[in-house]
Amino acid sequence: MGYRDPDKERLVLRALRRILRMQGIDLEDQRGVSGFGADALDSTGRFFEIKAHGGAVPFELSLTRAEFRRAMSEGDNYVLVIASHLERGTGTPTLRLVPDPVNRFEIELPTEVRLKGVRRLHGV
Repeated sequence: MGYRDPDKERLVLRALRRILRMQGIDLEDQRGVSGFGADALDSTGRFFEIKAHGGAVPFELSLTRAEFRRAMSEGDNYVLVIASHLERGTGTPTLRLVPDPVNRFEIELPTEVRLKGVRRLHGV
């Protein structure tokens, strides 16, 4: 118990890397690349976003703006990896791979929209 999010993601990356390696596919960690929109990229060009949970999968997940943009542009080439029960005593650890998640789940838009450049607007 008490794993931090980076620890859980590292566990998932290790497991995913082993699975892909059996298929002759390499996986590179991209978590340190700002604005990349995915946690990893494999040697076939697929993008992987990891959502790791110590216990059960929550009812909803969120994507950052960069993750959403990457998912929209890549379609089936973008895979959401949902990991659950990663902490001891919470159940059987499970990885679910969901290609093209933005077209498989209901999307809830933010409740606010920001209007930028207001100060630059000249009077009407």
